[in-house]
Amino acid sequence: MITELEAHLARIISDGPLPMAYCRLPEWRILALSSRFRQTFGYDEHDIPLVTDWFLLAYPDGNYRHDLTERWKGYLEANTKDGRPVPDIEARVHTKRGTEVHCVISTAIIDTHAVVSFYDITTLRLALNRLDESENRYRLLFENMTSGFALHEMIYDDQGQPFDYRYLEVNPAFERLTHIPAAAILGHTVRQLMPNTEQYWVNNYAHVAETGEPMAYMNLAKEIGRWFDTYTFRPRPGQFAVVFNDVTDRVKAEDALRDLNAELERRISERTSELERSTRQ
Repeated sequence: MITELEAHLARIISDGPLPMAYCRLPEWRILALSSRFRQTFGYDEHDIPLVTDWFLLAYPDGNYRHDLTERWKGYLEANTKDGRPVPDIEARVHTKRGTEVHCVISTAIIDTHAVVSFYDITTLRLALNRLDESENRYRLLFENMTSGFALHEMIYDDQGQPFDYRYLEVNPAFERLTHIPAAAILGHTVRQLMPNTEQYWVNNYAHVAETGEPMAYMNLAKEIGRWFDTYTFRPRPGQFAVVFNDVTDRVKAEDALRDLNAELERRISERTSELERSTRQ
């Protein structure tokens, strides 16, 4: 049975701009799917009442499903043990139409519920997998991505330590999402544009460019008041690329869930106090 609180959050999720699933823990029952989820994958609540049903349909290859499930379970166990955020997972999702969608999957656990969001990076994957094909085809894919994209090269000092990085290329979605024109940054370094950039970020990006180990994080762009989910990877040694999506609506939904949980707890506390007072009388 869905509570009033869950029904309210389900309506918020349903209208979200991303493929999203709202789940109740610990059984991971799916309470609501966004309309974009149904459009993207073709499944509805009748097809996947539980997340275990989703895994069977979305990942029909048994070996692939096993590896993905074990990795996800490990992340969930770490979250339960010490509250560690659940890392994003990149996966190939099999749709009800029989097609395949490449996604970055984010899981936010809040008390007894979870919000799972999917970011379609199929176009990006096609672009990266076909770099050896014609420049025109790559450019078409690159310019029509819905995700923001920026390519950078690392800059090192005389001692070989990472010091700065240069913007090499951005796509139209980068300009649209950040409101920064490409002409203002291409060819420039981050320290030329933002002298107060923390060395922490330079070191993190250098780690990706040097090791090939990807990095995922969420950050707030204070200048425009928008939250972005960001995925960083190495296309070739010495470079790193950043792909990001606007997740402001998802953050607002998660905040609303926290507020509603707090309100529910307050009401329960007040009602409990009233009953205790009436019992004493």
